[in-house]
Amino acid sequence: MTLQHITQMFLQHCRYGKKLSEKTLAAYTIDLNDFLACLGSERALITCDRDAIRQFLTYLQDVKQLKASSIKRRVACVKAMFRWLEVEELADNPFHKMSIAIKTPHLLPKSLCAGSAET
Repeated sequence: MTLQHITQMFLQHCRYGKKLSEKTLAAYTIDLNDFLACLGSERALITCDRDAIRQFLTYLQDVKQLKASSIKRRVACVKAMFRWLEVEELADNPFHKMSIAIKTPHLLPKSLCAGSAET
């Protein structure tokens, strides 16, 4: 099975099985399209291993130059797809025992102007 076929099956599962909202499905579609753009839609599912996941992370950081929060969302979507594949016994999950640390910056709250503070 190709990655293109698997991602379509996963999106159908999300739509009809999990009954996710249209906005969530649109976000998942974007996330999975990035996954396909990186690894190739005709790539065989069996070849998706930890190296492929690392390649995807590098693609998101270096080629797409996404913020950490966007990278986390895309990784979470792909992780969810592989969890589903594992439950359905279609593929092993390359995320098992794989540590992915994506640090998001901690932003400080904006300070108030003297005129906008209430006493």
